[in-house]
Amino acid sequence: MTDKGGEEKRPNAEKYTQEQVLELVKQQHEDGRPVVTTKWMVEATEYSQARIGDKLDDLVDEKKLNKMDAGSCYLYWVPDDTSERLGEVTVEEFTRYDDIEPEKVPLEKSKEIALTNLEGYRDENWWQERNHSAQTIFGYSLLALIAGFVGLVIGDTRYYNLSTSQENMLAIFIFGGVSFAILSFIGMLLSGVGGWLVQKGLLPENPQQSLRKTVSQVKQKIRN
Repeated sequence: MTDKGGEEKRPNAEKYTQEQVLELVKQQHEDGRPVVTTKWMVEATEYSQARIGDKLDDLVDEKKLNKMDAGSCYLYWVPDDTSERLGEVTVEEFTRYDDIEPEKVPLEKSKEIALTNLEGYRDENWWQERNHSAQTIFGYSLLALIAGFVGLVIGDTRYYNLSTSQENMLAIFIFGGVSFAILSFIGMLLSGVGGWLVQKGLLPENPQQSLRKTVSQVKQKIRN
C-alpha cells in the first residue's frame, strides 16, 4: 500500500514490535499500573483486540509477561524476581492466600470478586438473604401441604384405603406445611420491612455484625 507521495505505508499491525509492546506494559508498571487489560492495550496501540492479544500471548509464551483470566477480561503484567510461576497463571496459582487479611479487604472489592468468580452469588444484604431463605422455605412448605392433601384425596377413594400410620404421616405433612408456610410468610414480611428500613437508613444492612461490634465495644469498655 502507498500514500499520495508514493511512499510505502507500514500496515497497522507493524506499528509495534514485540519488544515495544513489552516496553509499553513495563512503562505502565513503572507508572503505578500493576496490570493492564487487553482492552487498555487496544486503546493504547490502536490494534485490533485479536492482533494485540496475539502479541501479548506471544510474550506470555516467552515468559516475559504473566497472564491471568479474571473472568470478564485478561490481565497482563511484568513478572518480578519473586514470581514462582511464569506465563499464564490461574487465580489459585496467583493468589497467596496465607498473606490475605480478609478484614482489610474493602467490602466492594469482596463483592466484585465474588460476583466474578462464584457461581450463583447474589449481592444481597442480611435482610435480602433472609427474605430469599424465607421464600425458599415457603415454597417447600407449599409442596409438603399439597403432597399431604393429594395423599388424603387418593386415600379417600374406593380403590385405595390408607392405613393409620399413612394417615398420620399425611397429617404431619399437612400440619408441618401449614406451620412452616405461616412462619416463612411472616419471615418474608419482616425481612421485607427490614430491607425497606435499610433503604431509609433506619436499620443497618447487617444487624448481626452491628450487634457483634456493639458487644465488642461494651466488653472493651468493661475491661478498661
